[in-house]
Amino acid sequence: MSKSQIAGKWAGQLTYAKDYPEEYRSKIFSFSLDLSCCEDAVKGLCEDEFTNSLALNPATIDGFFKNDSIYFIKRYPCLIMMDEDNLTKAFPTEPSVGIQYRGRLVQRLFSKKKYFKGHWDISGSYMDENGNKKYYRSGGDWEMRKVD
Repeated sequence: MSKSQIAGKWAGQLTYAKDYPEEYRSKIFSFSLDLSCCEDAVKGLCEDEFTNSLALNPATIDGFFKNDSIYFIKRYPCLIMMDEDNLTKAFPTEPSVGIQYRGRLVQRLFSKKKYFKGHWDISGSYMDENGNKKYYRSGGDWEMRKVD
């Protein structure tokens, strides 16, 4: 796939790793990307269940595509976290955490259609109720295909 073919609309889905609550692990989350590509740079916007359910602007995409590999960071317009009841909440005054996506362009065996498949991860830190700094890292798998 040429770099110019990266530009356009993509539909994807992602899953969560085992360290997430069951209601996240057992579900497939859909997303859509609208990408542009200039040389190796990839930029765009992403809409997903969180931007829609929390009435947020689309997340931004910033990364690169080279040698059939794609890497990008997705940033929501604000911090999004799970509360103690595992409900997703937006914190409009807090900066977002970058979510890293890495993937490879692969080809389906019989249809010969190409799509991206890879892993995503998120890491960061927070202060617990006792004032101790806690670190976290988690992720899951993702894939996306071109729709236009």
